[in-house]
Amino acid sequence: MRRWLSGLCPARPLRQRLQQAIAEQHAMQAILDNIPAPIFAKDAQGLYTHCNQAFLEYLGLPREKVIGKTVHDVAPPELACIYADADRRLLAAGGRQIYDAQVRWADGDIRDVTFYKAVWYGQAGQPAGQAGAIFDITERRRLEKELRLLADTDDLTGRLNRRSFLQQAERMFLRAREHGTNVALLLFDLDHFKELNDAFGHATGDAVLCHVCELVGRQLREEDLFGRIGGDEFAIAAYGTAQARTVADRLPELLDQSPFLVGERFLPIGISVGGAIVDPAETRLDDAIARADRALYEAKRQGRQRAVILERPGPGSANDLR
Repeated sequence: MRRWLSGLCPARPLRQRLQQAIAEQHAMQAILDNIPAPIFAKDAQGLYTHCNQAFLEYLGLPREKVIGKTVHDVAPPELACIYADADRRLLAAGGRQIYDAQVRWADGDIRDVTFYKAVWYGQAGQPAGQAGAIFDITERRRLEKELRLLADTDDLTGRLNRRSFLQQAERMFLRAREHGTNVALLLFDLDHFKELNDAFGHATGDAVLCHVCELVGRQLREEDLFGRIGGDEFAIAAYGTAQARTVADRLPELLDQSPFLVGERFLPIGISVGGAIVDPAETRLDDAIARADRALYEAKRQGRQRAVILERPGPGSANDLR
């Protein structure tokens, strides 16, 4: 009997080691659950083996619907395909992986995130799975977008500022050159705007500029560029010519029929438009602007509140004006 009992003695250290391992596992889980970033681990087959509380809360799922499941069970199909492809590439290449993607949050909102992942290996040295963390960058992306918007737009009218308009027009010229398409460039300003400012003040002048931008913007297509390039000076760039000619002819009449109300008084608004039809393969942007500016000067010389279009490059004589 004593001999038989002595044979059981080695079991006690084994139980202790198992209890210690379980305690350590619980302690590690408690540590992970206190980390605010979502953390997860998967095996080589893509099944979730571990995750912390932040991961569950981020997805809005209970643990039993995550552990033992794949990304296809916890994410929308279009996002799950992105995750599964990234997992395959990581396991094939080994090492670490960092990439930006999106995750459907617990409330159904789609969030921008960065994944940080690494492979872990089995005893034979083969990839046995991966572990990763998710960092929500939605707010950072929103701020970046706002900063880009502030850098690219005029703070009064919300339209492109001069720098951004010129940059985007250069890109438009490049694409038009590649596709053999003409570009129409229009410049316009408000007739007698200085007198309006002097008579009614800069606040009213600013309101008139916003009023004009609102009306003009409704006449343009989404792909057209529209920017404020000076005090009361604006520019439009558009692919093709028919739309631009229509807009150029329409704008003076439109603004004339849309006076701005100040108190009980309507202020008449007149604009002059100068335009140039441009073949980007033959004309640089600064040359196109010079031609449109010459056409604008001609519109004013002819009496204002009208549009003049330079149909083709020329020495500036009247035969290239319309």
